[in-house]
Amino acid sequence: MRPRNLTPRELEVVALVVEGLENEEIAEQLMISPHTVQSHVSNALAKLQVRTRTQLAVAVLRRGLVPLHPGGAPPVDDPASARALGGAEG
Repeated sequence: MRPRNLTPRELEVVALVVEGLENEEIAEQLMISPHTVQSHVSNALAKLQVRTRTQLAVAVLRRGLVPLHPGGAPPVDDPASARALGGAEG
């Protein structure tokens, strides 16, 4: 469920921040300018009352606004993820 105050585009940008992308990479992927990306990030920071990109990522993950892994699940061929989830050791 999307919070009232974050726009769909802000959520889209924030999801890419969570993945670790820099503004230039986000801009290229979404076909917008880096300045526009920075505006969306700044708006999201203010709306969620956090100061850093790391705090932003934690805030949206805790609220369940974006999945921790793209597609919502860790890669099955990642032994570290499997161990962290209590799976078999690789």
